[in-house]
Amino acid sequence: MNTRKQKHREKIKKLTQETKVFSNGSCIKGKVGAVAVMFKQGVERQVLRKHVGAESQHTVYEAEVIGLTLAAELIEREGFIKAAIIRADNQAAI
Repeated sequence: MNTRKQKHREKIKKLTQETKVFSNGSCIKGKVGAVAVMFKQGVERQVLRKHVGAESQHTVYEAEVIGLTLAAELIEREGFIKAAIIRADNQAAI
């Protein structure tokens, strides 16, 4: 393996060991909501939740985008973070 690829893999490994934030939007029992969860070195550190409203007035896609916003807010609240990964499961929101 060449040195450049090896350095790149080491950077990725370091990133995955630092800060990860997972976000999601969903609809349960007619209520739309979003969540973001921050992990630092594999330990859950913070959670933000947002009830968006009734399914008749809001969409899961809207909640997915709100989830990404909550993820960014968690990172901002944490203060100085050298690197973070935000993961989302909705291509339309991304």
